[in-house]
Amino acid sequence: MDSEGETDREPPDSRPVFVIRSVPKDEKSVDYGYRLAWIDKETFVLWKEEYYDKRNELYKVFTADEVRQVQGFWTVSKRTMKNMQNGHRTEVSFTDVAYNVGLEASLFTERYLSNPPTRWIR
Repeated sequence: MDSEGETDREPPDSRPVFVIRSVPKDEKSVDYGYRLAWIDKETFVLWKEEYYDKRNELYKVFTADEVRQVQGFWTVSKRTMKNMQNGHRTEVSFTDVAYNVGLEASLFTERYLSNPPTRWIR
């Protein structure tokens, strides 16, 4: 893709990645035209996503800024989403990550997504 907004296509340590282009099924339900995702071929970590607006201009960029292993699982512990058109950015850090904590499959229903059990919320 040739564009002035093009960014690096590799994760920080130049690991091999899959680059996947996704187009929304219902373009009216989202504020972007398509997105590109860079996923590590070995760890399946999402290193970066670029969102392009409906005029094919770079709109937002998600980056995985810190990746570490937690209980044997590769985990993004710090990430950033930057709006390339207005300069706004949001940074998120996950400080208390745990896996295999006993969540039952029955919790993954529409009902519990709307009103999660208090024992799993802090």
